[in-house]
Amino acid sequence: MSKRQKSLAIALSLTLVSPGDGMLQSAIAAPALVPLSGSNPANDLSTDLYRMGAGDRLKITVYEAPELSGDFEVLPDGTISLPLAGTLSVQGLTLDEATRALQQHFNKVLRFPIVTLALTNRRPVRVAISGEVNRPGVYTVGLGVSGALGQPNSPTAPTTSRRDLETGQATLTQVIQQAGGITETADIRNVILEREGGRGQPRRRIEINLWELLQNTDLSQDPILRDGDRILIARARDLSPEEIRNLSQASFAPATITVAVVGEVKAPGRIPLPPNTPVTQAVLAAGGFTVRADESALELVRLEPNGSVTRRRLAANFSASANSENNPTLRNGDTIIVTKNTAASASDALSLFLAPFTAGFGLFRLLGL
Repeated sequence: MSKRQKSLAIALSLTLVSPGDGMLQSAIAAPALVPLSGSNPANDLSTDLYRMGAGDRLKITVYEAPELSGDFEVLPDGTISLPLAGTLSVQGLTLDEATRALQQHFNKVLRFPIVTLALTNRRPVRVAISGEVNRPGVYTVGLGVSGALGQPNSPTAPTTSRRDLETGQATLTQVIQQAGGITETADIRNVILEREGGRGQPRRRIEINLWELLQNTDLSQDPILRDGDRILIARARDLSPEEIRNLSQASFAPATITVAVVGEVKAPGRIPLPPNTPVTQAVLAAGGFTVRADESALELVRLEPNGSVTRRRLAANFSASANSENNPTLRNGDTIIVTKNTAASASDALSLFLAPFTAGFGLFRLLGL
């Protein structure tokens, strides 16, 4: 074997270092920049590789060339500035592809360079979420040097879980939690994740079924998110009571719902309640009935997903279990109206009728007549 052939046979090592992930190494035999072989199915994210972008910090080591080695940050235009070798664009490249690109780039100033590339600090991950969540918008999960995740854009969003702190990665359901959880009308069988493809590749559109995650613990339906991901949660057309109950108990559902209880209760107003709270429990949370309440004539007002408003008359039965007929479970935004009983209505009508006379008698007394 000739000297040149021996040199070309030297393996180019690739090292990926990320907080909490340990160290992953792979050998790359060919130094030339070639596209990765094969392609993933449209919905397969299990082998999706990390792609670099502005804000990533890299450690480049060139064997026996310390003047070319060092720590570098990917600039806003997606390039890194290399001493003696100019700039190189790494935007959208995997660590594998970037290592090959560096190998080829350093060929301009070195003969058969051996390069090691390490990702020492990931950039913050920004994702957009819209549709059937309570606080749609753009959320940022920042990863510092220590690997701890920062807070999302929303100041009221909950902190990330311990799993995030250990891996430095946020999953779909965790970002849904940060966005306030799903609404009661979310179609979790139809969640769309849009993701940037590789360099020169179009955006990918991935269909996700969170119902499979709930029912069959299919963790592939809860992918790790990447910077620039877009999430759309569609609205469901029809949900059975059992599906609504299961959704409200999911980890990515809101921890509370808010309903309004007005009329003849002791503490009327908007009240936060746990999901699946029945009507009678909401009345108790509002202080219970006053003596003027008609306990047999409650009214439940609900805004339906299609924009219509439904009104149901109910009779309070505190011994009844939660059910769809006499003691239905509540949804976020429901209003309960507690009407007056007959005696209270008659008393109010009489007071209204006598008001002018009462005012007249008071005037006569004031004038001493």
